[in-house]
This record gives sequence, C-alpha cells and structure tokens, in this order.
Amino acid sequence: MDEKMTKEKAYEILQLDPSESLDKVKAKYENYMRRAKFDDAFDDVLITKAYDTIMGIDWGNFKPDPAYSEKGLNKKKVENFFYHNTRRLIYGTVVFVLIVATLLMFILGKVRYDYKISILGQLTISDQEMMAVYYEELIDEKEVLIDYYIVGNSKDGSISESFLYKLTGDLQGGESDLFIIVPEFAKFLSYEGALTDLSPYLAEFGISPDDENILYWYKEGGDEIAVAYRFGNKSIFNKGMSGLVPEYFAIPHRAEYSEQTETIILDLINQNK
Repeated sequence: MDEKMTKEKAYEILQLDPSESLDKVKAKYENYMRRAKFDDAFDDVLITKAYDTIMGIDWGNFKPDPAYSEKGLNKKKVENFFYHNTRRLIYGTVVFVLIVATLLMFILGKVRYDYKISILGQLTISDQEMMAVYYEELIDEKEVLIDYYIVGNSKDGSISESFLYKLTGDLQGGESDLFIIVPEFAKFLSYEGALTDLSPYLAEFGISPDDENILYWYKEGGDEIAVAYRFGNKSIFNKGMSGLVPEYFAIPHRAEYSEQTETIILDLINQNK
C-alpha cells in the first residue's frame, strides 16, 4: 500500500477512542460497512483497512515472503492463499451462516430485535435499512428493526383487517418500542387506550405542557392527556420514504420507556429545530 495505515489514523477513520473495546470496534466497522452501501461518504475500502489495522494487520509494512513465488503447490502457497483470501472465506462463511440462521429464525418465528420502531405507511427496503443502521448507531444497539403498517384499503380508505391483526399482535406482545404516526392514527389508538401518557416525560424532552406540537386526546371519564408529540417532516423519515410521511411519535402502552426511546425522541425533536 502507498500510505501506511497507523492505528491512530484507523481509530480516527472509525471515529473511535483508542480505549474502546474490540467489540465496540467491530460493531462500528459493521455499521459503517452497511452504511457504505447507500452513502458515498463512507469508503468501504478505507474502513476495512482501518478495521484490519486495529485488529493487527499492518497494511503499511506487509512484504510478501519470496518463497510464495516458488513453483509447485507448497506450504507457502497454501499459506499465501489463505492469507489473501481470509476475508473472502470469512465473509462467505458468515453470509452462509446468516442465510441459514435467517431462514431458521423465519421458519421458527424466533427473530429477536433489541429495539423496534413501527411506522404508519409503506417503506422501501432501502428506506428500512437506512433507518435501521442510523438508529443502531444512535442508540448503540446491534439489531434495530424498522417495521411499517399499511393502514387502509386502496378502494375506500377504510382500515384493513390485515392491519388490525398485525397491530393487535404488536400491542398484545409489546413488540414495538416507538410508533411514528399521523395524528389521526394516534387519536385512534389513544381512544383504545393503546398509547402511553407522555405527560410525565415532557420535561425530560424539554417540552412545555402547553407546547402547540403536543397532540391531546380526551379519554372518556378522565382528563385531557398528552399522548403524542409532533416532530415535523424534516427528519430522516422524510428522506426517500414512499407514501404518507408520519409527523408524530408515540409510545405503545405495553412498551417500556427507556433511555434509547428518550435518545430517539430528542433526536427527532432536534432535527426539526
């Protein structure tokens, strides 16, 4: 290689502190490699060099052993093959294992995610992947699922049975940690008592109780309760998303409020200031 890749430069490329664990380095490398698929700002070759350098491969000083050029299938050539194809062999093995594991998890229905965000509207695969890697990086989780609901029938605009079945299963199982929705949908769910009261958390978000972006609903027999907050349409959700762009976030009643949820909500709010 023309330019020696140092560990200092490698940590700078991965935007990590040298004190970070190797697990953290690996997680950051995998996240950047996924983002490189759809963002030209991430150079997969440079990212790989940086990762390999931290893991012990010196890209600046490697010099082939003269014995590698000898004729015949000898030990050095075998070693040479494995040295130069280690990454391909690892990637191929990993891809094979992931495909088998994914098929097994799909068949057995045992896919587990660290965090799940459900969105009202249809998303493309690239949109889902873009949002997933964004939030994996933001909340420092390995597996974030971005799912979506197609609410109505195309002919009359009514709520479809498939939507209701999927939503009911989600709410009963406590699968989603956050909903990104439109006001009509938030009101529909709030009337059913399916969304958590956000009032106790407004101060943590820096939101005043009389903020005009708060969506209120009146629960029969109770007081007016803040259930959702408008983050607008300037966020990551408006980049390439097909269909209706949701404008509010809300927490499902069965979901547990967490630091990750607060981080995402604050990020949505800050993007729209």
